[in-house]
Amino acid sequence: MKRSLISLVLIAAATVSLASCRSLTPAITVNDVEISMDDFEEDLRALAASDVLASNQLVVDGRAEPELVAQWATLLVLGELVREENTRRGIVVTDDDLAAARDPALEDFLAELPDDMADRFVANQAQFRVLEAAVESDGGVAAVQQQLVDAAEVHVDARYGLVWDAALPAMVVAEHAPVPAERQRAD
Repeated sequence: MKRSLISLVLIAAATVSLASCRSLTPAITVNDVEISMDDFEEDLRALAASDVLASNQLVVDGRAEPELVAQWATLLVLGELVREENTRRGIVVTDDDLAAARDPALEDFLAELPDDMADRFVANQAQFRVLEAAVESDGGVAAVQQQLVDAAEVHVDARYGLVWDAALPAMVVAEHAPVPAERQRAD
């Protein structure tokens, strides 16, 4: 009896310990900024609850499809890179920028998200827009974005099956990732 009680206590302690380790492991790291596993999982749950995304077959049986997970991860990575660049350039996103970034075509989708997630989505869009306006003389946003991506250090937790492809730049589902030339087999 005493031995089984001790075993139960040890199992419970191990479970709590593993759960806390999981939340300490970042889902995505962009340069030195970490997106926590808990935050990323919460985002994925909110996306999986979207009827708009389900109607586009990005959510099946209440689960975000790998392509949707990759798209959301890409948005988070690029959003962080652009936010960092805007900070470096001293560009501040104003309330007017946020209002202008709220695309009416996305209102149904945004309405399904928790308010903080919808606000982060709109803030990312505003960051992209203000950088785009600021870099017209620097070769445009595509050239600046590629410079940011080339210099970025991006890591994704392996459990998501995603790979960062700086050439796109996008997060891709690992099974669809291009095989580097040095790993291709000659026929």
